[in-house]
Amino acid sequence: MSHPMRLIMRRIPATAAGLLLLLSVGWLFAAAAEVPVSVIDQTQKSVYLVQGQKEYGRYSCTGFLIADQLVLTAAHCTRGESMTVAGLAVHATVADDYYDLALLTVPIHGTPLLFREAPVVRFEALAAFGYAHGWTRITVAHVQVYHIDLIPGEGMRPGILVRPGHIGGMSGGPLIDEQGLVVGIIQASNADLGYGVGVTLIRAFLVGLL
Repeated sequence: MSHPMRLIMRRIPATAAGLLLLLSVGWLFAAAAEVPVSVIDQTQKSVYLVQGQKEYGRYSCTGFLIADQLVLTAAHCTRGESMTVAGLAVHATVADDYYDLALLTVPIHGTPLLFREAPVVRFEALAAFGYAHGWTRITVAHVQVYHIDLIPGEGMRPGILVRPGHIGGMSGGPLIDEQGLVVGIIQASNADLGYGVGVTLIRAFLVGLL
């Protein structure tokens, strides 16, 4: 019996939805902006489909290259077996549930994405990359920073909230600024808000791994 593809995405608890009321005025007056198409075209070459096997069948997430043969993704995307990135077998996995981050060793040679030094600012325009709905073609969403260093639920770390929310399957994908630099990673979402830790915590996880 065949099983449908499952889309992996943690949920932001309903309590975080109250932020929508508290911050809605600022959102209405935020200036519209978008990451340039040229930056998107270059970035998506370094973003890959991550898949694994669980008892219910195959599931899908996203990851992105940060060094030769090293792909960063969300830890909750690595809890299956027979993991692949872009169809290639994963040779090794280092996962940390505290940060919800994982580093995969895969024989991929490409252009790594670089991390930004400066923190994000509220209402900054970003682009979110991921394999939404388990599609084999990448989805890119224009989002804006809604809140910074917020803990939306128990067991989550201070992270970046963006609007609108992400789509299932995009977990592990990068958040990119207008210069093409990584400012965060996609880890959870509800209908209105997307969440993920920023570069400071990503770097903390990567200490000793690169």
